[in-house]
Amino acid sequence: MTQMKILLVDDTKTILMQLTIWLEALGHEVTSTQDPCQALPLYQQQQPNLVILDVMMENKSGYDCARELREADSGEHWVPIIFLSSAEKDENVQAGIDAGGDDYLIKPVSEVTLTAKIKAMQRIAEMQEQLAHANAQLQALSNTDELTQIPNRRSFNDRYQSEWNRVLRLPENIRRIAIIMFDIDHFKEYNDYYGHPEGDKCLQQVAQAIDQSLTRASDYVARYGGEEFIALVVNEDKEHLKQLAEKIQRNIAKLGIEHSKSTVASTVTLSIGIAVEVPQRGYNKDKLIERADEALYQAKQNGRNRFVILG
Repeated sequence: MTQMKILLVDDTKTILMQLTIWLEALGHEVTSTQDPCQALPLYQQQQPNLVILDVMMENKSGYDCARELREADSGEHWVPIIFLSSAEKDENVQAGIDAGGDDYLIKPVSEVTLTAKIKAMQRIAEMQEQLAHANAQLQALSNTDELTQIPNRRSFNDRYQSEWNRVLRLPENIRRIAIIMFDIDHFKEYNDYYGHPEGDKCLQQVAQAIDQSLTRASDYVARYGGEEFIALVVNEDKEHLKQLAEKIQRNIAKLGIEHSKSTVASTVTLSIGIAVEVPQRGYNKDKLIERADEALYQAKQNGRNRFVILG
């Protein structure tokens, strides 16, 4: 089973030592303290999978510790809390559950009982981990274009919103955002002549070539729909954007994808539209995409296989 990180809080040194020995013998990583006031800092620092709290402590009760931990919890992952106490009345158990506890063991706790409880918590922790992994995979799938394996339009919209908000907080002299739109020239003719399987392969190759051309961590490329792609580039001036567009066109040319039905070249080419803006509060960010689309239209009208930048 998965090794657990356990936070152990008990102001009785002998009990603390005995529990630590048992838990470490089971293969777990234990952080312990006799001071209940250290429970919250240690919880935030160590991010344990399980917390074991004594109830009756001098400086602060285990119930109060549990409430603090629950209030500080982000809610992303459930961390079980087990109380240890010699108080065995029903109202004591109820108080522990009301404080945020998940189990309540009566002292003295036997090694067998504690081991059984820990194993039960392990199983729950493993199921949580598997669920989190599955959710992460589903999230990735929902944000990825199935054919090209780059982000999809939905993912781009989310990233664009977050980057726009981030850039708004930057000094104005480095507050530039550029939207780049790409369209494969005469792709319909390509698809009709070579067939949809070859068309899909073409889209995959072009997507990867664009994606690999934008190398900064903040650069973001997505499939926008059909044969159109879109990119988000932050804090680049027009000269660098011009160089980037030329680089992308060179990389597309290197693919050497035959396109006998194109009127502009014997291989697949791109038309590129670029729009640059210094974000201001109150400005509609969608207008920047519209301007990039306008630049793309101009590139097509001017003969395709070229780029137009609108500042």
